[in-house]
Amino acid sequence: MNRKVSKITLAVAVFILFIIILLKFTDRTLNAHQQVIMVLLFSIFFSTYYILTMLTRTSIFQRYITFCKDIIKNVESNKTPSFLWVIGLVSIILLRNISEFFLSSHAILALFYLIEYTLFFISLFLAILLLMKFISNEKILNVLKIVAMFSPFIFTPMLIDPIVSLGKPFSMPYVSGNSTFVLNNFLTFYNYGYKTATTGIKIETIGACYLALIYILSKTNDIVKATFGTFALYMLSYFYMALPSFFNIFVLSNSEIRNFFIGFFGNWAQIFIWHIPLIAILFPITVYFYYKEKDVRNRDKYMSIKKRQSSKKIPISNKIRALIKNIRPLRSIHYIILVFLGISIGAGTIANIDLIKTILCFVSIIFGWQFAVIINDIFDKDVDRLSNKRRPLIKNIFSVREYFLVDFFFFIISLVFSLLVNYKTFVLVLSFNLLYSFVYSAPPFRSRRLFFIPNIIIGFCSVTAVFIGFSIYLDPFRFFPRALALLILIVLAISSTIKDIKDYGDIFRGFAYACLAMALRSSLLIVLS
Repeated sequence: MNRKVSKITLAVAVFILFIIILLKFTDRTLNAHQQVIMVLLFSIFFSTYYILTMLTRTSIFQRYITFCKDIIKNVESNKTPSFLWVIGLVSIILLRNISEFFLSSHAILALFYLIEYTLFFISLFLAILLLMKFISNEKILNVLKIVAMFSPFIFTPMLIDPIVSLGKPFSMPYVSGNSTFVLNNFLTFYNYGYKTATTGIKIETIGACYLALIYILSKTNDIVKATFGTFALYMLSYFYMALPSFFNIFVLSNSEIRNFFIGFFGNWAQIFIWHIPLIAILFPITVYFYYKEKDVRNRDKYMSIKKRQSSKKIPISNKIRALIKNIRPLRSIHYIILVFLGISIGAGTIANIDLIKTILCFVSIIFGWQFAVIINDIFDKDVDRLSNKRRPLIKNIFSVREYFLVDFFFFIISLVFSLLVNYKTFVLVLSFNLLYSFVYSAPPFRSRRLFFIPNIIIGFCSVTAVFIGFSIYLDPFRFFPRALALLILIVLAISSTIKDIKDYGDIFRGFAYACLAMALRSSLLIVLS
């Protein structure tokens, strides 16, 4: 009992220390209103502790925790290589930011905001990794698996806020204001003032705290640690949400420092002062723990070359011929048509079409699609041995390592050709590659196994292909008709379900492409009208 009391005292002391530091740097004291809120927060803290104490004694809650432990154990036992977990997590971050650009009120694909938001989430996830690692005393790789598996939860604002705003563009601002504004928003859970966190962000924060609570409780069976970890995650997330305010309070309040950083970095000052230094601190610590805890892991089954594979050298001409046969021409034409649809809408007339950039986009989307095809082949080896025995990997024309090298070559070509158009096209092609490859086909997400989710992803990839063509002329996030984008997504997501029936016969194939043709024709008629 004394040990529990000491833990509670330590947790409360840390919380009080955070408030004192915040007040010290902001030169503020708590007014009567804030003191009442502080008392309420401490009441919530102790109430959470005692509620959890009572719940853990019930059989229903114990069964629930056992169920959660089984889920965590299944995720941690996943033998997917660590680099795929990292790529999957970064893919989710990038795609989430792209979604925000399209749905939010500022609706513009600005390079500064893309870099800032991506660094923001990378730094935040690194901080969460280390926080969960220290509290749960679990290996950093196991924590990474859990964090990456539940990372799609950051799409919550993208799903909730459009509903709350009734389909209208919405803003997702930082907590930006003076020290009083920052402190009051922390104490009231973003409910001070009119321009704070959206409903989606609030739900996202609550969900993340709940997941942290369940994870720590499942790992430690310690109610104090679980309660403290939940509040610590809220404090951490709030710190990141209020970064611009801390930037203004700690940096811009000093005229000499402000003039130096703003004069040297310009609009990029916030990135170089906060995001990059935070990543520079957190990333080496994470890598240190990873290699310190690294066991003798199983060899990567995807990269290893099995001894039973034939050692006979295959002529390069045969390998090139195998790649050409594996090109999936109908699907390649499908995405070329979608890119051309975007070009037609953006150009307005045939006379305005930029032939060089059009060719660059075609080449980029073709190699981007082939990159996704090879990723799918590599992780579908076991299935292809039964249903697609003519795949190059199944026929041992390529080793897995050679296939990865070819795939990397396709990936680079796709990005280089898109970069020759403009950076917006580059970002869209990169998003297409990551979404179709590391979210749709590759583990750990491998969402193609889920119900209807892969069809939605195909719909998003189709819209992205249209945006790629449109980006030659205009910013698709700002000028492309949202109703038309939604129509393309819905029609092609539904029509892609027919592709799944191919295992039962090819009779439906023609109907699927008839649906595609009708969708494109309808889209063009809407635009032209």
